[in-house]
Amino acid sequence: GLDQEDKDLKNDLLFFSADFDVLIFKPFDVSPYSGLYPAPSCSWDRSRFLYWAARPTKKHILVAPIQALIQKTVPFFHFHKRCRQFKINDDLPTQLANYFVSLGYQAAPVVEDRGQFSIRGGIVDIFSVAEALPIRIELFGDTIESLKYFSSHTQLSHPNDTENPVCLNLAPVYEYDLTDENLEHVVDQFRAQMSGRKIDPAEKEECLRSLTLKNYFPGAEFLLPLCYDKLQNPLEHFSTGLNIYKLDPSEISRAADEFYQENIADFRSCETALFKPPVERLFENPEQLVWPDESIQIQYSNLSFLSEETSFEERIDYRSQALTEFTQIALHKVPASSEWLDLVAPKMKLWLSDGFKIFISIKNQMQIDRL
Repeated sequence: GLDQEDKDLKNDLLFFSADFDVLIFKPFDVSPYSGLYPAPSCSWDRSRFLYWAARPTKKHILVAPIQALIQKTVPFFHFHKRCRQFKINDDLPTQLANYFVSLGYQAAPVVEDRGQFSIRGGIVDIFSVAEALPIRIELFGDTIESLKYFSSHTQLSHPNDTENPVCLNLAPVYEYDLTDENLEHVVDQFRAQMSGRKIDPAEKEECLRSLTLKNYFPGAEFLLPLCYDKLQNPLEHFSTGLNIYKLDPSEISRAADEFYQENIADFRSCETALFKPPVERLFENPEQLVWPDESIQIQYSNLSFLSEETSFEERIDYRSQALTEFTQIALHKVPASSEWLDLVAPKMKLWLSDGFKIFISIKNQMQIDRL
């Protein structure tokens, strides 16, 4: 499935450098028209991606299946006006608990998961959805005196040899935002999209009650198209050109079209689901997807194309070989033994004479020394 492919790609990238910060941007794991609700972790990952899309560093690699890129998101300005960076000696807002709640964070006795915070006198624990680890803030009054990562399992600060955060990156937990200004409009639209359909009355009332209290409830993610007049594409959150690596462009196009058509079919047959946002409000037609200006696209394809290359593209022929035979040698012979060398050395010489570059991955220093 998509999830596993993303994780495999992330692990492959981290193999080349443990310093990479690989963020995965997900589509919701269920259709908005299914009557099922997305896992909160989908929202957390999406918020983290959008936060760093606007301020990427060289270590950031952002991975996004095409289904996530054609699912529209909160307009750039509305999201980023709610994002903050707090450094040592900065002041936190005075009504701190209310401030965190307004961003979708939940108060908890101990912080164990993303989207939670805990205030104990001059110590504030928060697991921002923009961060990989929870952060403990020590305050003097409202002023930040120190920032430290801590373990959500042991609740202890990480030892001093773990690098402390330079700042707290704080992003909203969810893309949607319920405010005093837009609440009435959202409630009206929510009622309108339910009218004339067979909705469970108890479920309907429960959601309307949560909505008027501005509380999170399962499925609230699908309120996004009701909160803003027009949503934006996730790619509009980037402020500069990108290096875009497309793995199998023809498969990407096929998957995008299939995903878009599935949502159209789900919308038509959706009668009892609480949410029914129009497809074009929540999803981008794949043919209208626009990449940021000045982006460079690198496309990997197993197919060689017969058409001539154009002035704005350069074709690079790359060859790769199955390593099954080599893997068998590695698994069944003792590394660096004479038998192993007799099998491996000719293979390597052949590859080198064919112009291949060889990278050897070894799991420990002792094996490196022996080799």
